[in-house]
Amino acid sequence: ASLLGGAEVVGVDPREHSARDAFTRIRTSGAEIIACTPTFVDALHTAAQRDTLPDVRRIVATGEPVQARHVRLARELAPNAIFTNWVGSTETLGIASYDIPPTAPLPRGVVPVGIPAPHKRIDIDDAGTVSITGRYLGTGYLDGAATAATFATNPDGTITYRGGDSGRW
Repeated sequence: ASLLGGAEVVGVDPREHSARDAFTRIRTSGAEIIACTPTFVDALHTAAQRDTLPDVRRIVATGEPVQARHVRLARELAPNAIFTNWVGSTETLGIASYDIPPTAPLPRGVVPVGIPAPHKRIDIDDAGTVSITGRYLGTGYLDGAATAATFATNPDGTITYRGGDSGRW
C-alpha cells in the first residue's frame, strides 16, 4: 500500500554493504521509516559515529527479541523516531506490535511484543505454547503432514496456527 501511495523502498543488503554504507544511504535518501532487526540497529548506531538520522520518524525492529538497549541506541540514532517492536511470521503476517514514543521512559529488559494485530487472537496455553487465531492467516504448507500438525480450521471459519513459539503474559 505504501508503494501505491508514492513511497520509495530503499533496500540495503548487509551482505553487500557495510553498516556505514547503509547509514549513508538511509540518510541521503531522506528515509522516514527503517525496518530492520535489532542487530542491525546496533550496527547502524556503531556506524553512525554520533551522526543522526533526523528524517527518520519510525524504526520498526523485527526478527529477533528486542532489548531496552536497542531502544536507547535507536533514540541516539534517530531522536525523533517512534520505536516499534513488530512481531510476525510468514504464516500469520503481523501478530503484535508495541510502540515506544521518543519521549517515553526507556523500558527495562526485554521489550514486550505489545497488543495483538487487528483480527488476531493470541493464546498461550499452560505449557507456554503460543497460538494465533484469525481469519487472515495462512492455510497451510505444501506438506500435508506439516499443515495438519500446525494449522487447524475452526467451526467459525477462523484458522489457528501453532508454530511452537513459547510466550507468557
